[in-house]
Amino acid sequence: MQRTDAPRKAAALPAYTAVGTPGYFQDTEPTGGTEVSAEFLNQIQEELCNVIEAAGLTLDKADDTQLSAAIALGVAALISAAADTGSVSTTHRRAVIAGQGQATGDKAVALACGQAGGFPTIVSGTAAVAAASYGALVSGDYSAMLAAFYGVVSGDHSVLIASAPGGYTLATDDTLAGAAGGALTWAVHSDTGDAEFTGRVEADEVELPVGSNETACILTEAVAGTTADGASISKTESNSKIAADSIVLWSFDFSGTGGYMSQGEALVTSGQVIFRIVNGSGATISAGTWTISYVIINPA
Repeated sequence: MQRTDAPRKAAALPAYTAVGTPGYFQDTEPTGGTEVSAEFLNQIQEELCNVIEAAGLTLDKADDTQLSAAIALGVAALISAAADTGSVSTTHRRAVIAGQGQATGDKAVALACGQAGGFPTIVSGTAAVAAASYGALVSGDYSAMLAAFYGVVSGDHSVLIASAPGGYTLATDDTLAGAAGGALTWAVHSDTGDAEFTGRVEADEVELPVGSNETACILTEAVAGTTADGASISKTESNSKIAADSIVLWSFDFSGTGGYMSQGEALVTSGQVIFRIVNGSGATISAGTWTISYVIINPA
């Protein structure tokens, strides 16, 4: 597309006249059809040209596809559908959405990010994301950074959350860290009050350095024989970090044949906790395995 180069064209866009009464074209009025003014044609021309030029394209009189190309550029990284899209792939696989940033990695996204201290947010990892971050760098593949200032995630399959100003580097693969030192916060809500605990994620436990010896553990127990309907299974776990007034939060997963188990109670005494699950399925359950995840919270 190109702006008109016809004879007797204006060298510059003429000033628009005052707005009249809007209406519609017609060709049945007795004195003749609606007059097509130069002002109206200029408006149509400028609307079309502005879309093309805003997309970074140079007007080309010999190219009749520029408008469609400009629109396609704006949606090439987006597929929207009311139903399941099925397996699809966008034409463009890098996106910056509602922010300042640079997406260089394949399938990389910078969402609502910005520039801080002259350092832009850059997402160069494959299938990586930076969201609500400033001056951030995500170079690890399949990694993410959320709500961070000057953070760096160079490890693969890693996530950095809420890094404080001053920055934090997450270089280890398969790591989850929060805040400037890798700390995370858990909120615990109960009828007797709410509390927050801050700690650090490790490979097989969570250390909660609030009060004394808060910790989280995972244990697996094999179940032999059968469990009749209404019967229970108990597991006694000895742990020196458990006190008589400890709070134990727990959940379990059970795999067996013939039915399902329901969560029972956790009986806490000094140095140990007894977990109990109950067969409420109405059938006999064959041998299986149950895995318990629990957190010990000791008063400060």
